[in-house]
Parts: sequence; structure tokens; C-alpha cells
Amino acid sequence: MLSHDPLKGMDRMKTNRQLTHCFKGLFTLGVLLLSPLALYASDTIEDLTQLGLQQMRQENFAEALSYFDQVILLDSGNFNALLQMGIAYSCLQNNDEAIIAYSTVIQLYPEECIPALYCRAVVYLKLEYYDMAISDYTRMTELDPENSQGFSGRGLAYSRQGESVLAIEDYTRAIEIDPGNSSAYYNRGKEYSVLELYDLAIADWTWVIDNNAPMIASALYNRGFLYDEMHNYEQAISDYSRAIELDPLHVSAYNNRSVSYFHLGDYESAIVDQSRVIEFNPENANSYFDRGLAYAELEDYEQAISDYSRAIEINPEHITAIFNRGVQYNNSRNFDQALIDFTSVIELYPEFADAYYYRAVIYDNAGDTEKANADFERAEQLGSNLVE
Repeated sequence: MLSHDPLKGMDRMKTNRQLTHCFKGLFTLGVLLLSPLALYASDTIEDLTQLGLQQMRQENFAEALSYFDQVILLDSGNFNALLQMGIAYSCLQNNDEAIIAYSTVIQLYPEECIPALYCRAVVYLKLEYYDMAISDYTRMTELDPENSQGFSGRGLAYSRQGESVLAIEDYTRAIEIDPGNSSAYYNRGKEYSVLELYDLAIADWTWVIDNNAPMIASALYNRGFLYDEMHNYEQAISDYSRAIELDPLHVSAYNNRSVSYFHLGDYESAIVDQSRVIEFNPENANSYFDRGLAYAELEDYEQAISDYSRAIEINPEHITAIFNRGVQYNNSRNFDQALIDFTSVIELYPEFADAYYYRAVIYDNAGDTEKANADFERAEQLGSNLVE
């Protein structure tokens, strides 16, 4: 439970010093935003502050807190120490204490608290307190109407709430203030994509790519995905390939490039990419299924059946894998196994029209006319396009 009085909450800041996973990037942002407001002239306070900052740079956040604690004992309202304590607590995943520290700065320095507002809003976003984050970002923009980060951050909070139009408005304002705000371009592209304004999304991600911004690999992947949606598979493959060059561990780029290759009929390349995805995650049933599709197109029925079987081992209710394995058993004239698979599909999903059709063909070839006719009739009732 957070203290209602941030100043009283300061006494609690001397506990919970166990170092945990660092909230990456927050310390750097805090330092960049920090304007060195007046410190006490005391050499002791200056020395302790510098020692604390040194520990922050080394990511020794618990040790840094011990120095900032000492500064607070000498100067309870020290701006720098309070702000850095908040950042250290954030990095230690101690969100309650971080909020207390930031809130204290905001209360003591209401006209100079933009760094604390920004940092507190980041914590609120992480905790999914979106209305509170929006409130802090709004106050940032009121204190400084030309604060690009305030608009960009509020846009992100609106995005998390599903308010794409409001998010786009804020990202656009952030870009107007700072035409080099690459995160605003990137995030605005995502919102345009949500609204299916693909040309605008592609334009924003193209800006990120052309300007070699930090999110370039993600922008390439996202742009590639949209090209896929627009059936421009060659361009999609080009973007996925560049994303992989920048990030060789980008599993989704390999997966999507495989699908694009499949659409172009380049089944060998599709298999290579899907095999790479399987290396990353051997328990991904869909990857075996997708690779099985490519082997089936190459009429490598044995390998297709093997991949479908592995997909079914991982997910016994993978209906399309069971059905497609039945088709490959049928193509390889293993009718008994094909019959078992089509029957399994019907048991799992009685509305699967094509499964009735294939089972009807097997019954018909086996001379079981009664069962064949019943299945043909059921396939037709369910709208199978295979029934003539």
C-alpha cells in the first residue's frame, strides 16, 4: 500500500534492498532528463551524490540507494537524490518505493518536476495504471507545451487503452515538436496499422528505416507484415530478410518469411526458414504443420506425414494437422491410416465438411456404399467444395 504522504514514505526507503532484474533504460532516461538543480554546497552531500551516481552507472542499485539515503538524512528535500532513488527502486522492481520517491519530488518541486513526472508515468505504464500515466504525461505537457516526450508517452498510454485515434494525435504532436522522434513515428505506424491505414503505417515505418532509427529491425518486420497482408510477397521477403540481417534471432521474421516464400511457390526456401524456427522452438506445433505443408507441395509425403505427426504429438487436437496427415496418407495409398485420421477429425469437429468427403471416397473405394453415400451427403450439406 502506498503512503498518502510521500514525505512519511521516505522512512520506508531504507528497506527492500535486494537487487533484482533491472528495469532497463529507465536510469539512462532519468539521467538524460535530470537537470542538476541546486545541491547543498556541502562537500559531503556532493561526494555522497557522486558516489551514488557512480554505483548507478555500474548498475549497483542497492549500493547506490545507501548513498542517496545518506544524502536525504542531510538534506531531506534533495532533488537529485530523491529522483535517483526513484530510478534505483524502479530498476530493483520496487515500484511502490519508486512512486513514493517520484511523488515526493513532484510535491516539493511542482514547477520543476518534469523528470519525476516522466519516470512515475513509466512506472504507471508498467503497472497498467494507464489513467494515472496519462495524467502525469498531461501535466508534463502543461508545464512544457513543447515537451515531445510528454506527448509521445501519453500516446503510448492511449494506445495501451485501445484509443488509437487519440494515440495518433499525440504521436503526431510529438513529431511536430521533434521531427526526429523515432519512437513516435514507430508507434504511430502501429496505430495506423490497427486502423488498417496501411499506406500511412508503411510511410511511418519507412521513415524509421530510412533514418536508421533504433527500432529499424522491428519497423522492417512490421512493414514486411503489412506487405504480406497486401500480397506483395517479394517486398515482404525483402523486409524480413533485412530484419534478420539486423537481428539474426528474430524468430517471427523467419516464420513470416517462410509463409511468404510458400505463397510464391518457393517451397524449398519456406522449409529452410521454418526449420530455423523449429531450431529456436522445437515444441512449436504450428511450425511443424507449416513445414509439412511445404513438403506436401513438393509431394514429399513421407516428410509431410512426419511433420504433421510431430505437430499432433505436441497438440493432439491440432485438427488441420490431423486432416492434412490424412490427405497425405491417402495420397501415399495408406488408406487405413487415412481413414483413422479423417474419423478423428470428424470426432473432434463434426462440422469439418472436407473430412466427410475424403472419408466417403475411402469408403467408396472399399466398396462400402452405404457409409460412402452417408458421408457424401453430409459433406454436401456442410458445403464442401469437393463434392461435384
